[in-house]
Amino acid sequence: MSYKLVNGFILGLVLVLMVDFLVFIGLKLHYFDALGIAEYFNVYFFDHQPFVLLGVCSLALGFGMLYTRFAKKIQWAYLVVLGLSGLSLVEPVGMALGEQFFLKPDQQFRIGTSVFRADLLYEGRHAIYVQRADIANTIRILKTDVTWIQEDF
Repeated sequence: MSYKLVNGFILGLVLVLMVDFLVFIGLKLHYFDALGIAEYFNVYFFDHQPFVLLGVCSLALGFGMLYTRFAKKIQWAYLVVLGLSGLSLVEPVGMALGEQFFLKPDQQFRIGTSVFRADLLYEGRHAIYVQRADIANTIRILKTDVTWIQEDF
């Protein structure tokens, strides 16, 4: 039984990572590159993985495809999900996904004595990327230089 779990997990991991990778390529092309967010791909790919969920889905998918009587239905469902993840390669879909995952609109920040409002496009390990309504370009600010003012509503 243990070899079945290992085989299922490995197959499932490969298949889940294909879906995952397609989504992140769409985000890279149509959100990060489009907005001028210069983060290293592997960093944002790694930092935004729900590893426990990834492992559980990998095991369930692989085991289901190899060892259940519903294998054909699971394979078809996987192909549908793979096709849907490929939609992130379409510009409006990739941009909308990026906004859903990363955008925090109308946030307030402080740099020194200056306070301003901007949309938080992405929060990386060492910097944040914001866009103000009155400035066309994306602004990169080191986290050590800025204070993010959390407002209670």
